Amino acid sequence: PRLGIVSVSLATAASEGRFRTGDSFVELKRFPWMGHYWTFRGGDFRLPGRPLDVPFSNLYYPEIAGRGAWVEATHGSRTFGFLFGAETLQAGVRVPLRLETPQTMAGVYFRQQAGERLVLGARLLLLSNDLEKLRKTPYLAVPGDPLKGARTATLNALYTLAGPLKWYGEAALSEAS
Repeated sequence: PRLGIVSVSLATAASEGRFRTGDSFVELKRFPWMGHYWTFRGGDFRLPGRPLDVPFSNLYYPEIAGRGAWVEATHGSRTFGFLFGAETLQAGVRVPLRLETPQTMAGVYFRQQAGERLVLGARLLLLSNDLEKLRKTPYLAVPGDPLKGARTATLNALYTLAGPLKWYGEAALSEAS
């Protein structure tokens, strides 16, 4: 109760004569500190593609998968988090290996329940590509003029009108170089 839940996962495999890793991490979850419950994770992490659950079943938002550090703090109906690391891609069907890309990501996000029906969310995500490594990565198709970096800021709101009837709004600002 005073420490939280400690989890360790080490997923390994040999592929093409090389040692590879899958979802491997060390995590301390629900650590009580400063009035919040904290989650600290080092290694592989995954986050939803949007700060809030999107009520549309016909839209697909891929998750954010990375290898690095992820920290999240929750107090009541408020959550904020930080992430930093290299983006990863899943390779393999039976053994889900993770391949690091030459893309670094850093971000911060926030979710707040406001009353019984309104949920607000925001996220700032910074992506940076190592263009030289990107061109030399054999498993990625690189466009002729790849992006060096991108920044996105999103604000989301989800209001439950009645039962399954919901109103969802999103505003986003993006910049790429």
